[in-house]
Amino acid sequence: MQFTFAILLIISTVVVRNQIQYAQDREMGYSKNNLIHVDFVGDIDKNYSLIKQELLNSGSVTSVTKTMSGMTQNGSRTWGLRWPGEAPKDTNTSITLFSADADFVKTADLKLIEGRDIDIANYPTDSFAVLLNETAVKLMGFKEPVGQVLFSSDAKTKWQVVGVVKDYVSGSPYEDIPPIVIEGPGAWFNTMHIKLNSTHSTADNLAKAEQVFRKHNAAYPFDYQFVDQEYANQFENEQRTKTLSGLFATLAIFISCLGLFGLASFVAERRTKEIGIRKVLGASVPNLWGLLSKDFMLLVIISLFIASPVAYYFMNGWLQQYSYRTKISWWIFAAAGVGALSITLLTVSYQAIKAALMNPVKSLKTE
Repeated sequence: MQFTFAILLIISTVVVRNQIQYAQDREMGYSKNNLIHVDFVGDIDKNYSLIKQELLNSGSVTSVTKTMSGMTQNGSRTWGLRWPGEAPKDTNTSITLFSADADFVKTADLKLIEGRDIDIANYPTDSFAVLLNETAVKLMGFKEPVGQVLFSSDAKTKWQVVGVVKDYVSGSPYEDIPPIVIEGPGAWFNTMHIKLNSTHSTADNLAKAEQVFRKHNAAYPFDYQFVDQEYANQFENEQRTKTLSGLFATLAIFISCLGLFGLASFVAERRTKEIGIRKVLGASVPNLWGLLSKDFMLLVIISLFIASPVAYYFMNGWLQQYSYRTKISWWIFAAAGVGALSITLLTVSYQAIKAALMNPVKSLKTE
């Protein structure tokens, strides 16, 4: 039972670790390096144009845009967008809405597949321009998306598609990428994203940026968040689960090894005379080691066969909460079995070899 729980925890720890790594290795679709966002407080929204221009002039940043929310946060969900050729079954399809000003593609380093970025300076009508991601294009069935028109359910607002961007992770890294519609300046904004100049030190860039914000928003401190840190924070719960399962697995293995060590000592003591007779009759140390170890190995193998289906059942259920998830591979169970057998051999071998090396004269002297 001890080794059954130990193997179950080992498998669970590996599965959690694989799920975290699987999500961390996911292609994000945008660059989070040197990217910060600042929420609108005080006069930031009112002085946005001045702040943007002075940040660019300072040389501390390479690009600035304002958006609905942070890149790592979910946009708003809507069922109220319509488009030409929409099938009746798509009426209740949930679409993620995001909004961005000019230079969004440049600031987030998105990959533009078709068309262009939103650019209100050169295209005054871009107030109601939109960008679509690949998933949204597939959902809407557009063969030539650029130039298509989307409209609200009441048909009062029309949005023209000016470009298509490659799918990027919006919100949780464990979820499937939804259809995303990025609306232009005609929408609303709550934050701004700033791409720091990678040729200068981060400290210098932030110091210059702080001066600009103090000038135009003196009543509030310069409060910013790094996008890469916010992205990393989304793995906290899973990291905590991984750490706890690893600690419990280590504790279970330690307790199991103590039990094995004591049991091996007991068995070796009971079979002292048998070992002495076998040694007199020509048994080698490896033969005697195998004799004392095989029963323990058999028990661990039985534990593996009990723990594996139980671990698969629970961990497969745990993975179901994630849309973007890894698979439970066979090698996890094999590795857990090999690890448990190796630990068993290391624990039992000391007593087995000690008994096998004992002088048979001492073990048989009372006979």
